[in-house]
Amino acid sequence: VVKHPVGLVRLMMAVVALGAVGLFLEEIDFGLHYYEFVMEIPPEEIAEDRNFHNVGDRTDVLKAVSTGGMILLFGLAPFALWWVRRPWVRYFVPDRYFILLLGAALITRTVAHGLHDRGLGVGLEGNLSEFRELIIYYMGLLYTVYLARRSPRMKNDAAGGIDGTRDAA
Repeated sequence: VVKHPVGLVRLMMAVVALGAVGLFLEEIDFGLHYYEFVMEIPPEEIAEDRNFHNVGDRTDVLKAVSTGGMILLFGLAPFALWWVRRPWVRYFVPDRYFILLLGAALITRTVAHGLHDRGLGVGLEGNLSEFRELIIYYMGLLYTVYLARRSPRMKNDAAGGIDGTRDAA
C-alpha cells in the first residue's frame, strides 16, 4: 500500500520536469551556438554533430521508438487496459480521447510529408524531423498535464484511489 500517493506523484512530476529541461538543453545543443558566437569560432570550424539525437542513425531509431511508444500509449493502452482495476495502472492509462490526438498527429505528419514530397512545403526543407519532434513534445506535454490534473485518488475509480482506499463521497 502506498502511504503518500500525492507526494509520489509530485516526485514523478519533478522527474518529468528535469527530463524536459534536459531535453530542451539537448535540443539547443547545450548552448554550443552561444559559445561559438562569443568565442568567434569561424563557421568552417563549427561542429556538425551538435547533439545526441542527430548523430548517425539515432534519429531514425528514436523516431521508430517514439512512434511505437505513442501508438502503444495513446492508441492501444486506453482500449486494452480499460478493464484493469489496479489503481496505479488506471492512473497512467490515458483517456480514450487521446486517440484523437494521435490521429491528428498522424494526419499532420502525412500532410507535411505529402507537401514536402510534392515540392510544396518549401519551408519544411530540412525541418520535417523537427516538425515531428514538436508533435511528440506536444503530445508528451498534454499527457503530463493530464496526469498532473488527474486526481491521485481517482474518486470514480471502482478500485478506489491510488493507495487502494475509497473516498467517502
